[in-house]
Amino acid sequence: MTEHPFWLVRRLSVVLLLPLAACTALNTPTVEPVAYPQVGEVSLNIAEIEPAQHQLLDIGIIVFENDEDESAARTYGDRVFAEVREKEIRYLPFLLRKVLIESQQWGAVRVLPEADPSVDLLISGKILRSSGTELALQIDATDSTGRSWLSAIYGDAAMLSDYPEDIRFTPSRPFIPSEHQEPYLDLYENIGNDLVTIRDKLSVSDLQTIRDVSTLV
Repeated sequence: MTEHPFWLVRRLSVVLLLPLAACTALNTPTVEPVAYPQVGEVSLNIAEIEPAQHQLLDIGIIVFENDEDESAARTYGDRVFAEVREKEIRYLPFLLRKVLIESQQWGAVRVLPEADPSVDLLISGKILRSSGTELALQIDATDSTGRSWLSAIYGDAAMLSDYPEDIRFTPSRPFIPSEHQEPYLDLYENIGNDLVTIRDKLSVSDLQTIRDVSTLV
C-alpha cells in the first residue's frame, strides 16, 4: 500500500472537517475570528549566491503549540479537533523548515521537540487558528544572544479549490507531490523573507557573536 505525505492526510482531514462544521453550526457556538493581516501573494527570497559564512546561521524550529480557543473544538468535535491539532503542531514546523531550506539563506535547519540553546536562531510558534480555510500563527524568533528577531502573527486564507479535487489515488493514478502546492505556502515564505530581512540588517560582528555564543553552550 502506497503511503502519502502527511500534508495530504491533513488536507483530507480539512475536507472532512468543513462539512462537519457546517452541519453543527446551528447547534454550536461560532469560532471567534482572530485579528491578523493576511500575507497576500509572496515570492520567496532565494539566495542568488551563497551567503557569507557569518550569515549561514543554524536554525531550530520547536514543535508548535496549539493556542486555538475551545470554541473551535466545540465546532469541529473534541476528538477530531484533538487528532488534527496533535498532527499539525508537528507537521507545520516541517513546512516552515522546507521553505527555509529552499531559500538557501541559512545553515542547518532542524525541527526540535524542545528548545536547544546550541542553535544560532530558535523559532517557536503557536497555532492561533487552523480551520482549513484560514491559518493564523504566532511566530517568535530569538537568537543565541537573547536578541528577539521576530514576534508577529502571520495569517492567510485558502479556498477548497486550493486543495486536490480528486483525492482517490491508486497505483495507476499515484499521488504526485509536485502537482499539489501547499495552500498556505505564502505564509511560510513570508516568515522566511522576514527572517532574511532582519538578518541582513545585522552587522558582521553581531552575526559572528551569535555563532560564537551558540558554540559555547
